[in-house]
Amino acid sequence: MDISETTQNPIAKFEVVDLFQELFSRNVELRVVNNLWDIGDKIQRTTFKWSMCRMGYAKER
Repeated sequence: MDISETTQNPIAKFEVVDLFQELFSRNVELRVVNNLWDIGDKIQRTTFKWSMCRMGYAKER
């Protein structure tokens, strides 16, 4: 892992009031699912380079 040796300072700050509208205005496709485990299992059986490392925060199966 690379770690910066210099302090990083933000160049701007934005307040997002309506997250969904902000995503849609940027042509982001958003999909809402009831169960992350189903989609996680399907992804693991594909050739996609996909990490499921955050599934520890998902609800139990």
